[in-house]
Amino acid sequence: MKHVLLIIACLLATTPTPVLAQSEQAKVLLETVFGDIEIGLYLDRAPTTARNFLALVASGHLNGGSFNRTVTYDNDNGVPKIEVIQEA
Repeated sequence: MKHVLLIIACLLATTPTPVLAQSEQAKVLLETVFGDIEIGLYLDRAPTTARNFLALVASGHLNGGSFNRTVTYDNDNGVPKIEVIQEA
């Protein structure tokens, strides 16, 4: 668990880059010191949330952020099991 917390503390985001895909789907590339993470957004399923997130990316509000919580199938004790990365 200490290893996971260290990785979480070290995952400093650089500039998230929006990459608009076809139709009602968008993707954002989150660049970190440990590699890139592609975030998929479904504009047709969650239009307000997706567009708000894209506005935050475009305005630079998420630049330089860090992760404060990651949940994987291995460390999730809930039901149903989830995988999520949350940024502060």
